[in-house]
Parts: sequence; C-alpha cells; structure tokens
Amino acid sequence: MKFSRIYGIGLLAALSVVSCNEDLLVELPPKQIVLDEAILDEEGLRSAVNGMYEQFSSGDSFGADIIIFGDLISDNIFVSQTNNGYYLTTQQMAWNGDNAGDFNMLDELYDVVGMANLSINEGAKLEQTTEVKNLLGEAHIGRALAHFYLLNFYSANPTSGKHQDFGIPIYTGPYNPNGLYPRETVANSYNQVISDLQAGLSLMSSASPSSKAYFSPTVANFILAKVYLTRGNAGDYQLALDYANKVLNDSPSSYSVINATDLVTYFTSTDHTVTENNNETIWEIDFTATSNPGLNAAIGAFYANNATHRSLLVRRSFYDSYNEGDVRLGLFKLNSIPTSDDPTGVWSAKHLRSNSEGNFAQNTRVFRMTEALFVKWEAMAKLGQDAAVLAEVNAFATARGGNTYSGDALTAVLTEKRKEFVAEGVRFFDLKRNNLGIEKVTNCFGNSCSVAPMDRLFVIPMPRGEMNLNPNMTQYPEW
Repeated sequence: MKFSRIYGIGLLAALSVVSCNEDLLVELPPKQIVLDEAILDEEGLRSAVNGMYEQFSSGDSFGADIIIFGDLISDNIFVSQTNNGYYLTTQQMAWNGDNAGDFNMLDELYDVVGMANLSINEGAKLEQTTEVKNLLGEAHIGRALAHFYLLNFYSANPTSGKHQDFGIPIYTGPYNPNGLYPRETVANSYNQVISDLQAGLSLMSSASPSSKAYFSPTVANFILAKVYLTRGNAGDYQLALDYANKVLNDSPSSYSVINATDLVTYFTSTDHTVTENNNETIWEIDFTATSNPGLNAAIGAFYANNATHRSLLVRRSFYDSYNEGDVRLGLFKLNSIPTSDDPTGVWSAKHLRSNSEGNFAQNTRVFRMTEALFVKWEAMAKLGQDAAVLAEVNAFATARGGNTYSGDALTAVLTEKRKEFVAEGVRFFDLKRNNLGIEKVTNCFGNSCSVAPMDRLFVIPMPRGEMNLNPNMTQYPEW
C-alpha cells in the first residue's frame, strides 16, 4: 500500500473536515491538527479521534457502501433495471485487477487507520488521564475494525486454506509520507486486529458512551466475537462464544436485544429520538441534516422507495420465504415497485430517506445486539452443540412469527440470520466466512448468477492505482 497517498492526501482531507465540521458527533473542538505537530491536550486528541469516526461515516465506508456491498455481493439484493447507473459493476460482479469497479473503501479504511495511528502515537505522550485512556481505547478499536474489514474484503477467508500469505499492509507507527508497505500474512493481520481490541478493552473505563456513535467496551467485545468466529483457529469458536455471551450478559443496561414488538419501529420510525441510541444498537454512524453523505452517497438514497436513486431491491423469492405471520414482513414495502425487473423485487424499509432531523439524517446501524445472538449460535454450531442451537434459534424464530427449523444447526442459523439482517450488510461476510457459494437464481447477469465457494470474487483485487504506486504491493494471486 502506498501510504503516502492514503495517509497523506486522504488523511489531510479528514483532518480538514475535523477542523471545520462542528456537527459531527454533537460537537467537535474547532481545532486544526497539523500532521507534523504534536497533539498537545485532550481536546486535540478528541478532535483526532473524531476524525477517525468521520472517515468511518463516509459514503464509501460504513456510511453506505460497506453495508450495501455486504448484501449486493450475495443472494439478497439486486439493482433494478430501473436505475441511474449506480452499483452496476458490483451487480454484475465484473470487477478485476484492472477495474476495481465501485470499491472505494480501501482509501477510507486506511484513512481510519491513519487517524487512529496519529491518535495512539501522539496520545501516548499525554498525561494518561481517564479521558485520554478512553480516547486511546476508541482509537485502538477503530484501527482494529478498519483492519478487520480490510481483511474481509481483500484477503481470503482464514479457514479456506487459500493464499494465507496475502493479508493486508499493516503499519501502526507515526505518520510517514514515504512509507511503502507490503502485505502481512493473514495470520499476522488477525493478530494485529486482536491485539488492538484487547488494548482498547484494557484502556477504557467508560462502559456506556454518551452516544452509540462512539466505541465502547461492548463494541470491542462484539468485534472480538466476530473476529474469533471468522479466524477459526483452534479454540477460536469457544472464544467467539465467550465474547458473544459477554456482550449479551455483561453489557451495561443501555444495551439489550430488541423484542419482536419493537423491531419494525426500530427501523421505520421517523422520530430520531426513538431510533437513535436504541438499546438494540451496539454501534451506529451518526448523521444529521447537516452532516451526512448526501443525495448521491447516503444509503437511504438507494434503498428507500421514495428516494432519488432508489434501485436496490430484495429478491422476490427471498421475500416469499417468510412465514405469513412473521413480524419482519413489516420491514418490506410493496408499493411503487419497478415493473422493469423479471421477476419484480421488493423494497426494504430499513433505510429511510428522511426522518425528523431531515433528509438522509437517519443513523446507519452497523452492529446490533441481536447479531450477538447469531454469533453465539454459529459458534455453538461449530462446537457441535446442535440440539441447543436449534432450540434457541427456533424459540427466536417463533417469537418473530417465523418458520422453525430441523436438521443442520448451522444451516438454520444462517437461514434465520438472513431473514433478520437482510439489507444490513452481513450476508456476504456470512457466506465467505463459512466457505459457501452465492446462488442468486434470479435478477442476475452472466457469471454472477452462481458463484462457487471460495471463488476469487470473494476477494476484492487491489486497485491498479495502488499496485502502480507501491512496488512492495502484491496482487491477490487469482487476479
């Protein structure tokens, strides 16, 4: 990775935003940070950490694209024939080593790493007050999260047995505009992710953040559960189970699994005081009327049935798989469906165009407590606890008004999770983590209709520009 580009231009842009956007995460100190100057106090450190969150909120990151890719590169979502040009390369799965298509998350996530590095390295020089330690903990968690998703996109699944020398570039030192860094192994990359999460937990004493847009120990425990579930080394599934249980049982009272009665309102209420900072949410991206990706990048612009770029639809066959009494049917809309598709799709109602704060102001939920249940159940299934898994999954499905399951426990977990989390960006990662293929069946093009397990399409190629800038970078072998 040519970090002079990623940490230079991108990071300077992020810092410029930090210095002038006082709406992000309620209020930011109006203080400019210069890369070659030290962070001198807690105020400066908070400003740098807020810059990290700003990069996460980009439309190219968790603000929209990472969530959209998680469903579009799967059997869940398709782009309607009635569209205005967005996400077509992803829809067709036509990216390659020379054309990275719609994928711009590489720069955004490495800008997060750059902001986190700045915060961690400079913050270590300050007096280690409780607030400074909490901020350093947030920075460690942010760096871990960025690296984890970079691994999920740009490297093979750790349990696939394929190309494990091709992890991601890792650099945690001070800003270096001339740095040229090669890929680490997948194993070393995961070790860095885990080390950062554990460091974050050791530093933070504030269990309940003032806003779910900030990281907390619960966020770190949840990501650790997902990391261990994904890495799959000896002992990792038990660790995934342990950390999922920690999230479910030991988190503060501001975190709790949502019940079936409140689920639809959680997503569809236009009152932001009802939907934001909800107990169900572990971490969300904070948006307001004056701080959001805007018309051409906000996630609601593509999912909402009344938005300008509306074109992302749920496959009809998947919608038809829900039980007639399933409360989650209230999270779909059947009006104003484009007639150009064969078969026609269904709108998801999870991403609103506007709420009581304004257009594109609905927070984007990234992690929620219910997913901790599914991490727990998947880990249990991989530990051979099938009977217990089926009992718990069936109790959950029954409470939602859904179908119950028999047979293979892991299949039951993934099927029910698909119903619960469609349009929330998790399906691609579930399929990849379990070395499963993609069967779109309908509303697809050419080779994208059926993708074999562990196909090269599950690993995004490094963009040609990055390859040209950094002679130490190596392309994933199958590209």
